[in-house]
Amino acid sequence: MIEPKQFLLAECSNVEDQLAKTLRFDYGPEGASAFHLQCKDRLTTLRSHIANAKPTNARLLRDHAYRLSLLSELLSALERAHIGEYPWSALYALRRHATAACTTVPEDILPKTDGTPGRMVREKRPEFFVLLDGGFGAYEIRNWDEQPGVGSASLHTITVPSSLRHQALIHTLLGHEVCHAVLGYPSLFRVLNKEHRTLREGSALRAEKAFSALNINGIPSPRSITSDKGRFENVSFAWATEILCDLFGLRLMGPAYFFALRTFFEGISCESDGYRDLHPPDAWRFEAVARACRHLGWTTPSKQGGSIVRHAEKELWRHSLAFSETRSSANLVFQTGVIEEVVDGIADYLSRRGPDLPYKPPSDVDVGSLVNDLLQLRPPTGCRIDTRGSSHWLDIDYRHILHAGWIALHAKCKPEIKDRLTLTNVSRLCEQAIVHREAWYHMESEKAAETK
Repeated sequence: MIEPKQFLLAECSNVEDQLAKTLRFDYGPEGASAFHLQCKDRLTTLRSHIANAKPTNARLLRDHAYRLSLLSELLSALERAHIGEYPWSALYALRRHATAACTTVPEDILPKTDGTPGRMVREKRPEFFVLLDGGFGAYEIRNWDEQPGVGSASLHTITVPSSLRHQALIHTLLGHEVCHAVLGYPSLFRVLNKEHRTLREGSALRAEKAFSALNINGIPSPRSITSDKGRFENVSFAWATEILCDLFGLRLMGPAYFFALRTFFEGISCESDGYRDLHPPDAWRFEAVARACRHLGWTTPSKQGGSIVRHAEKELWRHSLAFSETRSSANLVFQTGVIEEVVDGIADYLSRRGPDLPYKPPSDVDVGSLVNDLLQLRPPTGCRIDTRGSSHWLDIDYRHILHAGWIALHAKCKPEIKDRLTLTNVSRLCEQAIVHREAWYHMESEKAAETK
C-alpha cells in the first residue's frame, strides 16, 4: 500500500486532469473561465496543504481528503448538467441578480452593540454556476466554500430539477434560494437580522404559548415542540428564515414567484399542513406572500392589453389568492403590519444594490402586448416591426416576460390555441424570448464597451 498523503497527492493530479477535461466546453453564454480559475485556485491550495502536512497527521489529511472529494463532486456535477447543451437563459438572467444580492455595499455598515461606528466587512465576490439534479427537491443554491480564504470568489451553484429544466415559469422559485445564499454571509445576515427578528417577534413564533395555541388543519401544535425550549427556538428560527426567504424571493422575482410557489407546492407537497422542524406549513408561506402582494398593490389587474388580458390576470389572481378558511389558521399567525414591514425592509436591502434589483411593475413596457404574443404562440420578445419594416427592441426585464407567461395560462382563447397553451409550451416560449433578450443584452454591452 501507499501512505494516505501520497494517495491524496496522486488524487490531486487526477482532479487536475478532471478539471481540464470538464472545462473543454464553454458552459453558458459567459464561458467557463471564471469557474476554471476558481477551481484551479482551490486545487492549487489543497495540493500545497497536503504536501506540507505531516504524514502522521491523520485528522488533517482526512479534512483535505473531504475537500478534494468535494471539488471532484462539483466538477462531475457541472459536466453532467451540461451534457447536451440547452438554453440557460432565465437562469443566467437570474444569476446576475443573485450576484448583486450577495454583494456588500457601504450602506451595510451597522453600528456596534456599544453604539460606536461599525466598519465595512468585505465578503468574497460571489460566483454562480448552474447545475441539474434529479427530484423535485433539487431547487437550491449551494455554497461550495469549504476552505475559508481560498480563492478570490465564493463559489455557488444554482441547481434545478433535471425534469424541469425548461420550466422557466417555475424557476422563479430560485428567488427563495438566493436569500439563503445571502444569509450565508455573516455580514449580510446582520443586515437582514432586523427583518428576521420582526418575523419571529411579530408572529406565533415569538413564544411557546402563542405557538401552542395554533391549530393547523385541525392538528394542534405538538407538545414535543413547545415542551422542549431548545427545539422550539430552533423551529422558530428555521420557520422565520423560510418565510423571510419567501418574501425576499417575491420582492426579487415579482408576482411570478407567488404563482410558482402556489403551483409547485400545491402540486408536489404531501405535508403542506403538517409540523416540520425546518419548514413552516405551506399555508403560512402562501398567506405571508399573498399579504405582501396585496401590500405592494400587485393584486389589482393592470389596464393594459385589452379585455382578454385583463380578464386573464383577474382569473390568475383569483385562483392564486383562493385560500380555504379550513386549511389553516395562517391568517392569525402574523400580527398586523409585520409582513408589510419586512417586505419594505427587503426592498431597501435590494435597492442599495441596484435600483432595478427589487421587482417593479412595468411602467413603459406593455405586459399586455407580451401576453398577446403568447396567445399567438410567439415568444414574447417585445420586438415590434414599424410601417417601414424596421425592428424595434424594448428593454424588457425578463421578470416581466415570466409574469406575462403566467397571465397567458389563464386567458380565454380558441380551443385550438388553448390546448397548446400548456405550462411547458408557455415556459418554452418565454425561455426563447429571454434567449433573445440575453443576446440583445450582450450585444448592447459590447457596443457600450467599444464606445468607451
